[in-house]
Amino acid sequence: MDVSKNQRVAELIAELKNSRKIRNQSHFAEIVGSDKATISEIVREQIDVPKKLFGKILEAFPEISPDWLESGEGPMFRRSEPSDPFPVHVEGDYANFGNQKVSIMSPEVMSYLREEQRQSAVHLSQIDRLIAIIEHITGTPFHRTDAQ
Repeated sequence: MDVSKNQRVAELIAELKNSRKIRNQSHFAEIVGSDKATISEIVREQIDVPKKLFGKILEAFPEISPDWLESGEGPMFRRSEPSDPFPVHVEGDYANFGNQKVSIMSPEVMSYLREEQRQSAVHLSQIDRLIAIIEHITGTPFHRTDAQ
């Protein structure tokens, strides 16, 4: 049985609530820039999903597969997002950042490195969001290589 676009939106909202990315349906509407009543009517299958809503959803949640959202094909999410993309392991007077061992000279240095790490994660998230939008607009998947 085919799952309608409305049912996929309802399923997505439920999954985002389960994964604690949203609090509730109203929070979802706020994040995607839609009216709460519109989202409620979509979930209750009283109205069809507006075309522009899918673009807003993909912009707000770049980890969602455009193929799944549009047609129901493939997995709901493009790839899992690690909770900490740049793990830091402290050993004595050193911290390992990926493959680099860095001396911990002061709390200020650690604070600076944490902020750099946070900004890098934000930039990666923004890049993923742009890729998802471009993929949705062009209908062509972007395949990363190790060099990218």
